[in-house]
Amino acid sequence: MDKCFECGDPAQANHYVVPKILGGTKEVPLCNLCHGKVHRTPIQLLNEILLLEDLWGKKQGERTDIDDETSLKKHGFKSTRDRIAKTLKISPATISKLKFINKVEPEIFKELGHNGSLTMSAAFSQCKMRENQKRIIQDSKSTLDK
Repeated sequence: MDKCFECGDPAQANHYVVPKILGGTKEVPLCNLCHGKVHRTPIQLLNEILLLEDLWGKKQGERTDIDDETSLKKHGFKSTRDRIAKTLKISPATISKLKFINKVEPEIFKELGHNGSLTMSAAFSQCKMRENQKRIIQDSKSTLDK
């Protein structure tokens, strides 16, 4: 059995590097998760992240001192974010960026991805800049009010 070209896990699919409809002839073996990463949109990825956070995250009132079957440390994870990142084969920074973009400017998601005009890093930078601008304006207003 072939190994995934990206992560080395057992491959379950072959993916055309150049789409077959555009004349592509070369394929690379990919596992289902990596193959999904090729085709899913940033909003789909965010939804997966939020679902796993809801499933694995500690809930209000839940005890954190009990070493049960779902314990992060038992599975070798520092945090729920690390567990999600490893499961989805993405970086924890990607999780942070997607969640920040969703919090600050969720409408920007339509501009991300394969058909969009923005990369995730560019969208994140744009959102950070807007947050800073808002903070500067608020600081200016509170200074003027005094």
